[in-house]
Amino acid sequence: MDRFETSYYERKVKNDPARRTRMAAQSRQWAQKNPSKRALTTRKSRQKSYDRYLTKLYEWRERNPDRVKEIKAKAIARRPWCTMLSHAKYRSKRDRAVYTLTHEWAQQVWTGRCAITGFPFSKGTRRAHPLSPSIDPTKGYTPSNCRFILNCINLFKGNMHEEQMLATARAIADWSRQEKRS
Repeated sequence: MDRFETSYYERKVKNDPARRTRMAAQSRQWAQKNPSKRALTTRKSRQKSYDRYLTKLYEWRERNPDRVKEIKAKAIARRPWCTMLSHAKYRSKRDRAVYTLTHEWAQQVWTGRCAITGFPFSKGTRRAHPLSPSIDPTKGYTPSNCRFILNCINLFKGNMHEEQMLATARAIADWSRQEKRS
């Protein structure tokens, strides 16, 4: 094999264990003397690796859109509450509210039906999209203060307390019955 066909590393370092040990020791010493530079170089190399990973991932997603849809559908079918929890967490940060909900809590509470009306959640319709709003809007997102209800019920409720919402709903129902009689 010609010496130009092999790299410097292969010729000098790879085949010389003593030299490899010396170079590793020098590298460790440099890292101890220059911790900020070491952190920077490590961060840069990690970022490069992550960028390469993301590039490959995006390319794969572009080549396999049907497979991506299939994977997302399976994930949503397995744990339909995940998106709702992440949205609730975002809203709690935005509104500076308490957030202590967990996936374990969501798995125990999730029934696939609205906690107030009992109607099943259905895909694709905004009216029936499930959310996990607070029972009392001032208390934040805690397990004792949240449940899964239909989006239309949540929009109707707004910032009202539950008692106010139920009183309003009863008044609407009473009015509707009177209108039908007349």
